[in-house]
Amino acid sequence: AAELFPTSVRSRSMGLQSLSARIGGMGASMIADLGKTSQVLPLIIFGVPCLIAAVLVSGLPETLGAPMLDTIDDLSAPGPRDASSGGCPWLMRRYRQLDEESRELEVRNRPEPHVLGASA
Repeated sequence: AAELFPTSVRSRSMGLQSLSARIGGMGASMIADLGKTSQVLPLIIFGVPCLIAAVLVSGLPETLGAPMLDTIDDLSAPGPRDASSGGCPWLMRRYRQLDEESRELEVRNRPEPHVLGASA
């Protein structure tokens, strides 16, 4: 899934995915303990999100042989009825905001150039 994100927001998206996995791992033991109350309840709680994720992932575009995206501008804008091009308008706006924020941070954190032989 990482190759779907442009380079400028890839680390943030992978961090969010990692956070979600850790929270799910912490809650798994509590959900498994619900099996003492009802044997079906943990299966439903674990199974329904998996089925929802499978449906959502099936709508992602194929990335085999596609170049990695560097910026938000590299994303293709979805057409009005083209659901397979991937993305919703609000998500594209948020990606652009994140890209602009990361560019601003890069400019702010860029060290000042020093000229050799210049007095300080």
